[in-house]
Amino acid sequence: MISRSPWLASGLLLLALLACNVSKNDNSVDKPVDKNVTKSDPDVKVLGTFTNRRNVVNKYILVEKGISDDKLVELAKKLHGAEPAANFWFVDDDSKSEEMIQWVKAYEKGDAAATDPIFDWMGDHVVANLQQYFGQGGTKYWALGKGMLGDQIAKIE
Repeated sequence: MISRSPWLASGLLLLALLACNVSKNDNSVDKPVDKNVTKSDPDVKVLGTFTNRRNVVNKYILVEKGISDDKLVELAKKLHGAEPAANFWFVDDDSKSEEMIQWVKAYEKGDAAATDPIFDWMGDHVVANLQQYFGQGGTKYWALGKGMLGDQIAKIE
């Protein structure tokens, strides 16, 4: 297996920097969440949530293994409609979800690295992400991307 760590680490750092620029609030907050529901759909399982120091909410959602792009787009639209300011990370395995959330929190503080074993697990199991992107001329738009930081699947409005 070819190591993805350098590329994923660079991408994750870029994502963190972009996410930090989207919000103006500098407070780091971890809000309690009902791990079994979202505002938009009680059947959606939230594996965890993390609100970063820029007050950007990231929710980690369990999806079925092998989920199609069409189903991901449908789910992303529903979740974005209910929580338009939140980033969503779609994960197809919940066996290490607590470790993943702990790592994300530690990474933001500089207490974790892309060489940690959980990072490779995340690369294998984060199947898509929904976040705000920056377009030409400083415009912003929401899009669903493959994996942790892969090619865009669709713009989400």
